[in-house]
Amino acid sequence: MIPKIKIAYNRFLDPIFLGYIKGLEKHKDWVPPTKEEVIKRVKNYKALWAKYEAKVLPAMVEIFGHDFKRNQIDVHIVSGNPRGFSTPVVLKSGYSDVDFINCLIHELIHCLFADNCNNTEDGKCTCVKHVYPHENKTVENHVFLHAMLQKIYLDVLNEPERMEAELAFTKNSKYGYDIAWKIVEEKGYQNIIDAYKKGALIS
Repeated sequence: MIPKIKIAYNRFLDPIFLGYIKGLEKHKDWVPPTKEEVIKRVKNYKALWAKYEAKVLPAMVEIFGHDFKRNQIDVHIVSGNPRGFSTPVVLKSGYSDVDFINCLIHELIHCLFADNCNNTEDGKCTCVKHVYPHENKTVENHVFLHAMLQKIYLDVLNEPERMEAELAFTKNSKYGYDIAWKIVEEKGYQNIIDAYKKGALIS
């Protein structure tokens, strides 16, 4: 099943995120966009995604080898959000065009994993952790995801500049995304995908 991706401003979540961000010391000087500006950005994001949806979603399913289990995924856009997440999908309105598509693809891969994973640990899907066990659980959960991202950027979309933007965006990540990317670079994204499909560790 290929779900419809519904991107929309969420007027109910937005005040909650605004209050949360304003309470963070590092974001104390952040000036949120107006509601009108957020709605304008959402319209742009929807138009951007329309150019990629038909290619990206079937490619995710083909690479992973399993279908989505839902017919629609709501993507909630709020004025600001320190970190996007997938349950539910909530993204900030401040992304550049390139970073928005990259982050959306990232979170949708998480959704695909969750739809096919009966084994969870602390709310994280563990069906791909065997590919590269790591003491950092974020790294462990993102090695295969990042291999999928790289294959989509390079082989499906043929946009190597998107890969460059992804690496710049996650450079020096405090969550370990940069470490996961280094592993993918060292082992090779296709080798990682092949290892997953064999139920094996990366050689």
